Amino acid sequence: GASIISQFFLPFFLPCRSAPRTKRAALLAALARLPGTIVLWLMAPCLAVRFGVIGTGCIGQEHMRNLMLAENCELAAVADPNEAMLAEAKSILAEVPCFANFEDMLAHIDLDAVIVAVPNYKHVEVCEKLAGRVHVLCEKPVATTLEDCARLRRVVEKSAGKLFAVGLEYRHIPPMRKLLQTLPEVGDVKMVTIREHRFPFLRKVGLWNRDNDKSGGTLVEKGCHFFDFFRLCCPEGATPTTVYARGGEAVNHHAPGVVDHAVVVVDFEDPPGDPHNNDKEEEEDHHDDTKNRSSRVVVCTLELSMFAEASKHQLEVSAVGAAGKVEAFAPAHGVKHDDISKPNFRLGLRQPMNWDQATAAPPESHTIGAVEELHVPIDDALMQAGDHSGATYYELLEFARACQQPLAPNNLASVHDATLSVAVGLAAQTSIRERRVVDVRDLLRGMETTATKTAKTATKKVDVPLINVASSTATLLTTTSEDQ
Repeated sequence: GASIISQFFLPFFLPCRSAPRTKRAALLAALARLPGTIVLWLMAPCLAVRFGVIGTGCIGQEHMRNLMLAENCELAAVADPNEAMLAEAKSILAEVPCFANFEDMLAHIDLDAVIVAVPNYKHVEVCEKLAGRVHVLCEKPVATTLEDCARLRRVVEKSAGKLFAVGLEYRHIPPMRKLLQTLPEVGDVKMVTIREHRFPFLRKVGLWNRDNDKSGGTLVEKGCHFFDFFRLCCPEGATPTTVYARGGEAVNHHAPGVVDHAVVVVDFEDPPGDPHNNDKEEEEDHHDDTKNRSSRVVVCTLELSMFAEASKHQLEVSAVGAAGKVEAFAPAHGVKHDDISKPNFRLGLRQPMNWDQATAAPPESHTIGAVEELHVPIDDALMQAGDHSGATYYELLEFARACQQPLAPNNLASVHDATLSVAVGLAAQTSIRERRVVDVRDLLRGMETTATKTAKTATKKVDVPLINVASSTATLLTTTSEDQ
């Protein structure tokens, strides 16, 4: 409602959108003296969100280019201690202030929000220093270990009134968004498959992304995108349980232990206490361990190759339900033009099953059903602004709206969502290394135990655990982005 009504006021306040925060505060103070402070609510969407960017490498520069395209965002400053990367940033920017230290940036520039685009292993260190000061959009993966994920949850707890979101932007790629919106048409989803055939890791500053200790490992650094998307395709409340993976180093040999290909199978199940969970029935009828289990399990499969860039599509996603299948595709890396002649979305709906499938063959009149193909458009300007098919732009718009209208629902990834994606990635890497099935819930319980001990040590005199361990796994696994 605010965003619609504010369109009436927008032409009168456009000159103020880019003003320093002090001047904008004066404007809001003047409005507050008018009858009804509801005016503040009406005007919030008219004021651009002022962003700072910490880290000016590949993804930092992509954020900078997209911020300059987004109408409700303003790129106000950037910071990076690396002189070479900061020089590259200056070549992209017009007159945006640049700093070698992000604390100096915060001290001299009025900012509403900060994008954290530093190497993965530095996320927690930077975010802890930002807690409660500005809204934060932290790049993926949120952290490289579950211990650091727990530390970032404490950051969120200390940031009351400030948004903390994680840049899992695959959920914002236009064809993938349409896939998510179309899921109800295929019925209860039973299988999800993602195939990413891509190029090797880029050469980033200090080659940190080719170091498992600094990146988290391939299936954390890259896999977090896919494991997050799996969960979005599953029924609401479904959580990752078991993981089995095979893979290793076959071609790239970036560094010992850096995986360049993998197949990962993840089971998602209803959480404890869910009305669709059949644990009680199974306990009562334990002699039949297959009873109804298929109705509450979604089998998700990832096929990743980092030496297969000679592909028509870099990313292919399919979700299969009882009523049909929906698919979406994203172009190969480096494609900067949206080819509207090529379908990037497909929906196939089955014909109704009008016979007893258990005892009879399908009638001769039965057909496979209808298959529809179409192209979900992506603006060429967005294709040229980055390498994620417009996802970064739409994520920034969503984040800015959430900063302006914190009570409105959003589709951003929370620290809880991001923690789950990291946990699955770590489980997959353990599975490859130890050649066994890994239970994600065991990793999460270990994280909760460590977090509780840390909280007790930190508080000493106040023996208050960070989390209720007895219910921690269920709480973590069922938390959504609405909890931001």
